[in-house]
Amino acid sequence: SRFEYTTINANFASEKGSVIIPSYSVAVPSVNISKKLANGSMIKIAYNRRIQRPSIQYLNPNIQASNPYSITIGNPNLEPEYTNNYELSYSTFIKTTSLNFSTFIRNTDNAIQSVRSILGNVPSNPDTVITNYKNIGREDAYGGSVFSNISLSNKLSLNIGTDFYYAVLRNNDPNPNYTASNQGWVFSYRLFGSYALTKTWGLQFFSFYRGRQVQLQGIQGSYYVYSLSIKKDFSNKKGSLGFGAEQFFTPAMLINSSTTSPVIASNSTSEFHNMNFKITFSYRIGKMSFDAPRRRKKSINNDDLKEGGEGGGGGAADAQTTPAGGAQAGGGGGQRGAVAAVPAATKPPTSEKTQPSSDSTAAVAKAEGSWSYTVESPQGGSGTLIIKKEGEVYSGSIISSRNNRETKLTSVILHGNELTYTYDINFGANSSTIIVTSVIDGDSQTGTMSVGQFGSFPIKAKRNP
Repeated sequence: SRFEYTTINANFASEKGSVIIPSYSVAVPSVNISKKLANGSMIKIAYNRRIQRPSIQYLNPNIQASNPYSITIGNPNLEPEYTNNYELSYSTFIKTTSLNFSTFIRNTDNAIQSVRSILGNVPSNPDTVITNYKNIGREDAYGGSVFSNISLSNKLSLNIGTDFYYAVLRNNDPNPNYTASNQGWVFSYRLFGSYALTKTWGLQFFSFYRGRQVQLQGIQGSYYVYSLSIKKDFSNKKGSLGFGAEQFFTPAMLINSSTTSPVIASNSTSEFHNMNFKITFSYRIGKMSFDAPRRRKKSINNDDLKEGGEGGGGGAADAQTTPAGGAQAGGGGGQRGAVAAVPAATKPPTSEKTQPSSDSTAAVAKAEGSWSYTVESPQGGSGTLIIKKEGEVYSGSIISSRNNRETKLTSVILHGNELTYTYDINFGANSSTIIVTSVIDGDSQTGTMSVGQFGSFPIKAKRNP
């Protein structure tokens, strides 16, 4: 649980002096209960209360009139929005494929909604629309998400996710001219993939689409983004040089929106030009690690601002592009986010020899014992894998050479010569489930390590004497 007390001060350079913006306090509780099942799957139920504060665009009482036919005036008396989120999710894996399913209910009270009217007392501009904002809205959303991280081979990996919810919006403005309600479905999907052409050349591709969005007084049109890049890794694996392109088939994107109420009917088209080409260069000095530092610094990240100012009625449904990994973002059902950095292209094993193939019908390989492993990833990685067998049940642990910390394996399964094991890691305030699938060939293992939304990487292991 978190308690906050917020004050905001604003001053004008003119003779108006300062403007009074009310202070407010809020308690934000959060409850998460999860159960790990015997097969390594997990079920989770969660409740959390979120706060979304009005940003400066909503609070600023100065007239914004870049378009003389559509002016905006903020409201310094706005209070934050409060949202209750209820979520039920289930995650599992099938070999090297991880799956996450979630359903949610979201209720937003005190939502900041736009109120549009005609500025009829200006004879020169009889059709000028004036927009201001009030805490008059309520939004209920019911939906779910599906996310999958798929490693099709040592060369190709895909992250696929979709979100969908049904939004019901209404306000409680006492003026019948401004009383409004609306409802409808909102869909989005995202895809990230990487393909290793050779040991040092790789492709990356990304796309995101969101269908039309329901707003209190109308709709906002759909939009999409996509990109493709090719990357060359240096032989020492510490750097890379790449070339990328975005929106290269559609240099102009049109977003059609409409507003309808008893006093106004408006249609608008926004045209965005985002075609671009870029050259990227990166070089790693030292090593990066997911492990938390010994002295963890705690801080508050104020990422809960309601941005914009023109959309108005979207409330918490103002979904932006969510991280490519998407499992967490999907559960929020449209919570605000930004395009996250995507993992480097998956590299194939350095060996040019034919890799052993899995065979569930083969004689059961000997997996128990101590193994030394290495991971071929941009951050590198090595350590010791310990597999134990009691009767027909396998267990074990993994020790990273970076911190000599032993982590218990949550699931160990051996089918023929194919070994699959999972374990959890924590980095900062986040966690991820690692899935490793490898083929045992005598005293060697060759396989793939899947690190959630960060991608999949080749892993090798040798049995210790």
